[in-house]
Amino acid sequence: MCLVLFLINPVHADSSSIPEVRALYLYNFSMFIHWPDKAFPTRNSPIRYCVLGGRVLRRTLARLLENETVKGRPLVLEPLETPIDASHCHLLYMDDTLADNEGQLITALENQPVLTVGASRNFPHNGGMIGLVRKGRRIRPLVNMKAVERSGIRISSKLLQLSTLLKDDEVVKSP
Repeated sequence: MCLVLFLINPVHADSSSIPEVRALYLYNFSMFIHWPDKAFPTRNSPIRYCVLGGRVLRRTLARLLENETVKGRPLVLEPLETPIDASHCHLLYMDDTLADNEGQLITALENQPVLTVGASRNFPHNGGMIGLVRKGRRIRPLVNMKAVERSGIRISSKLLQLSTLLKDDEVVKSP
């Protein structure tokens, strides 16, 4: 059901539900992202989600991921209190309270198959892969295509159709 809603309409958000909407996007990303085989030790290894900040988002995401699998891989929310070693994550979300340090965190994960997702508008301009930014009453993905390409991660055309795409800091496509 979440998948269908995600594909039909960009997700609407009022201010009280923004963390929940962002958690829903993160949950759905596992269905539209292809990580390179080298990102997993075995064929059944879990897809590891890590969250820095955002307690409400983390709690919502934990509920969404519980007992879920994608392509035979369990979806797991890993505890991550510090960003020192997030290289074991497949998806790392950083809320906007980390905006001052996001460039440093992103640089530490550059060229690794870790999908970096952030809440700040500048996140993709600072080298992050996907910003979940507010546009009017909606939350929309803003994708830094160059950062995604460097990591070896592929994003499905369905997700890219819903997204604003950046290349060299210029908008190349907007839904």
